[in-house]
Amino acid sequence: MVYFNITLTNPWADADCYKHIKEFSFYLVKKILFSIKFIKIDRMFRIEFEYRIRTDFPGFNLELGLLGYEAHLSLYDHRIWNVETQTYEN
Repeated sequence: MVYFNITLTNPWADADCYKHIKEFSFYLVKKILFSIKFIKIDRMFRIEFEYRIRTDFPGFNLELGLLGYEAHLSLYDHRIWNVETQTYEN
């Protein structure tokens, strides 16, 4: 797994300022899902990148935020990792 995160939060924002704006999700192929989500939140700046393999829902996640708005992009396999057999379950 690779994970990188830089976040700067607005300390004067309301604690309940999260607002879901829009979300799109669709399958690129049979088991690979692409998702993009837009939200309004209390963060002034955010960069987050995550890449996972050999775990549940492997794939990548990218979150970019500026001045209270964020975009979350995800591309992942929706299968579950079986630790005993070291394979994915359908």
